[in-house]
Amino acid sequence: MAARNPRLSIVVEERVYRLIEELASRDNTSISKKALALLIEALELHEDLALSAKAAHREKTLKKSKLVAHQDAW
Repeated sequence: MAARNPRLSIVVEERVYRLIEELASRDNTSISKKALALLIEALELHEDLALSAKAAHREKTLKKSKLVAHQDAW
């Protein structure tokens, strides 16, 4: 039977494997599900950092242009 979701196979250091294994055991879940949760969390953090950097850049460039009050924009 084919898997519904794409699969990802990675090789990790023994130390990383043991840490994920401990977290999975603590949370009473499988190693695969815990690794997926950690990957999703890391991707969300990465996205947050990228969006923060973009917002900071926009904030710097907006200071040079005319700003419109929120109530006026809507």
